Amino acid sequence: SDYSGKESRGGRVYVCYPGEQHFGHCHLGGGGLGYGPDSPGGTPGIAKSVAVKFDLYNNAGEGMNSTGIYTNGASPTTPFVDLTNTAINLHSGHVFNVHMTYDGSNLVMTITDATTNGTFTWGWPINIPATVGGNTAYLGFTAADGGFTAVQQILNWTYAANGTSP
Repeated sequence: SDYSGKESRGGRVYVCYPGEQHFGHCHLGGGGLGYGPDSPGGTPGIAKSVAVKFDLYNNAGEGMNSTGIYTNGASPTTPFVDLTNTAINLHSGHVFNVHMTYDGSNLVMTITDATTNGTFTWGWPINIPATVGGNTAYLGFTAADGGFTAVQQILNWTYAANGTSP
């Protein structure tokens, strides 16, 4: 997908879940990015789910330029992957191309800054079907701005199943 972000606070989350809940009914705070609670230990958000975040605000020590993977509506704060000393600055206002692949046991993500061509790749071991409770799930996006301003756009999004369940 192509993602454009220029935020002072907030972020976006890519979510995979089985469909027992609706995103609009979560009513979660800004730090939870529409997915989970603002901080670790809070009431979980979207159950039976996997989320990858793109975060621009330091809610719980994760810094102001981070990504990470979260499950079962956990707070999308820590643990995290710090993007500060990489070629990716989510505050730049640039368009980012994000490519994710899943091989049945690992989710690998590559973020490419479309302006500078800088890239960052990271992978997480995860059994997505076991986490979401089956071989089918809905895919979607949530976001939050925490009461400040945040311009977040999904410019293009494509999903292709290559014989591996998401």
